[in-house]
Formats: sequence, structure tokens, C-alpha cells
Amino acid sequence: MRGVCIFLGGLLVGYVLICTLCMGAVSFNAFLGAAGAALCLFGYFLPRLQVFSWFLPAKRFLIIGGCFAFLLFCVGEAVVVSGVLHRDEKPADYLIVLGAGLREDRLSLTLKQRLDAALEAYQGEYIVVTGGQGPNEALAEGDAMAAYLMEQGVDASRILVENRSTNTHENLEFAREIIQTHSKKPVEDCKVKIITSDYHCARAILLAKRTGFSLATAYGAKTHPLLVPSFYIREGLAMVKSYLFDR
Repeated sequence: MRGVCIFLGGLLVGYVLICTLCMGAVSFNAFLGAAGAALCLFGYFLPRLQVFSWFLPAKRFLIIGGCFAFLLFCVGEAVVVSGVLHRDEKPADYLIVLGAGLREDRLSLTLKQRLDAALEAYQGEYIVVTGGQGPNEALAEGDAMAAYLMEQGVDASRILVENRSTNTHENLEFAREIIQTHSKKPVEDCKVKIITSDYHCARAILLAKRTGFSLATAYGAKTHPLLVPSFYIREGLAMVKSYLFDR
């Protein structure tokens, strides 16, 4: 057990260091790095902890709880991967591009990948771009996204801007309002295609259907290989959380 903890912890810490050097700061990597360091420390001090009377029952509790948590995570991860594999290429009534952050007034790598995926999937539909202005952003994401699409040749009349939201749930809620007003019919009757990162497709569909988009499908943008471990681990955890709590 000691060797496994130190090995896994070292693997996580090493990944975080390499990813940070190559890609810069990634928010979830702080959690992965802390988890890796905690595993290394636990493995190192394990022989000293075994002398305490409380350690054996605590160890059993941790093993049972850890196995249950790992099982939930694996289920969530399986759902995430299933969303990656189902990429809808058929026409829709509306494309909804989910926001992913700006660097002041510049598109983040993830957001640019999503917009490029929207251009790949575009077949003349109306495109709803979503995202408000964050604390370190010079303008709303929705406005920056619309500008990028127009630079790439999409006619402004085909773009609908949502620029108030702060998370995926609000992206979809406000997009629903825009689509119902624009189409003059319930969103249940509109075929929408969610454009987001590949790892995010399954959860986006789950939240979209809870928001009323009963005909929603997804088209995922590919993720940079070096970011796959971080984003997929985070999304597996988020999938479990969204399934249980996000309504």
C-alpha cells in the first residue's frame, strides 16, 4: 500500500509539473498536485501511523469509502467517455456554443477550440454564443465569441448573443430564453446541438435536457492531449455531482 500511494502521488505531481511547464496554469491541476503530495506524504508516514490504535479502523473506513468513491467516479467517467464517442454531425435548428473563458480580451485555448468546432459543425443554423463577463475579462465571452465567428465569415444575422451567464447551467437557461423568443416556439420542438469540449458533451446534454432541450445533441471539440488527464478526471467528478445535485 505504501508503494502504491507514493507511486500514484508521484505520478500526479509529475504530471502537474509537466503540464504547468508546457501549458501554463490550469485551475484543476492545483487540486491534482495537492492530492498527489498528500498521497506521497501518506505513503511516507504510513509505517509510523501503524503504531496508533486508531489507525486500523480508520484504515478500513478509508479503504471502504475509497472503493465506493472510486466506483462512483468510474461510472461518471464511463458516461463522460460515452459523450466523447457520440458526435452529432446532422443539421440542427440552433447551435449553442458554451463559453470557456477569456484571457482579458483574447480567447482561451479551450474557447477557441469550441468555436472552431462550431465552424466545423455549422450548416447554416443559427448560432447561440453564450457567456458573460468574468472578473479578469475585458468583455463578455458571448461578445468575443460572436466577433470571432464573424471574422471567420459567419454572417452576423446567423449569430445570437447571450452575454449574462456565469456557468453552464446559466448558459443553457439564457440560451433557452433567446431561442424561444427567436423561434416563437417551445424549445422542446427545436433541435439544438450543443458545441462544447469533447469531455464536457455528456454533462452538457444532461443539463440541457433538464433545462427543456429534449432534442439536444452534442458536437465535441477535441482536447489538447496534455490536458486530457486533468480535464477528464475533473469531468468525471463533475458528472457525479451534476447527476445528483444539479437540477
